[in-house]
Amino acid sequence: MRNRWIWLTLLIFIIFLAGCTNQQTPTNGFKNDVITIEDYHTTRALYSGSTTKMDFYIKNNNDDKIGNVEVNFFSKNCFSVVYLSCESGEKIGSCNEGDECKCVFKDIESRGLRHIVLQLKIKSDVAKQVKTECLVIFSVTYNHTGTKYFNIPIIDTNVMDTPSLTGGQSSSGYGPILLDIQPLVEKETTIGGETVKQYWGAVDQIFEVDFKFTYAGTIPIGNTGAEKVTLSPENVKLSYPENYLELQEPCDVGKKSMIIPDTDERRNTLICTFKALPGEQSEYLAQITVDYSYTYKFIVTETFEVFPR
Repeated sequence: MRNRWIWLTLLIFIIFLAGCTNQQTPTNGFKNDVITIEDYHTTRALYSGSTTKMDFYIKNNNDDKIGNVEVNFFSKNCFSVVYLSCESGEKIGSCNEGDECKCVFKDIESRGLRHIVLQLKIKSDVAKQVKTECLVIFSVTYNHTGTKYFNIPIIDTNVMDTPSLTGGQSSSGYGPILLDIQPLVEKETTIGGETVKQYWGAVDQIFEVDFKFTYAGTIPIGNTGAEKVTLSPENVKLSYPENYLELQEPCDVGKKSMIIPDTDERRNTLICTFKALPGEQSEYLAQITVDYSYTYKFIVTETFEVFPR
């Protein structure tokens, strides 16, 4: 009977420890988030006056390096900071109350990891008599760029009815904001006995191109998730072959600011109009390219339960 109580007590203790420690190892198969939090460890059930730490990695899932990555612990009610460790980065601020407490990484190489450890101590006046819920809130911010191009066939309709060249847009790449280029000159043609839709323009004719931006991150938009992205006019650049295409007015690129995502997708679309010019050949490909850059930020909130001793 005594041994039975010993084993029962041991089992209860093991269950308590399992509930106190949280270990998460998320797998990131979706590169559009670019920077993700990996191998996160913390202890959420604490006692007044005790210490805990938030231990995790940030990972660059992109094919290229990412610059100016910042992890900012901007709210730490109930806690004082024992130390903050930023692997291969710079610690900014003393982490004392009212001062900054952040890790800044100049750049993180493709598939690179950076280890962050924040050790915390419960303030002595917290949870003296009743259980108290305490929060640590931090943000992850980074700069990202995207490029998309569309090759559109242009034909001389005095010579041919349909192009022999095949156009299309480049891959979307990765990032929380993606671009789809949509020339509004859709036509139907027959290839191998099947009717397919293609895009092409005709010399001396005008055609419209829509540049549609969408949010592709997996983190929900909101106060406890990702912030909406501001895409300023100066951060969207349009290029095209001026010997083949003539830009018509109006054109939204470089003039219209966007907040992404928007409930009305039309407000996340830039529209430009082009006139196709005669080329040296009866058909040619004209490449329309858009480069864009933005700052992306998401918020992480960690909740701790502090019990009286």
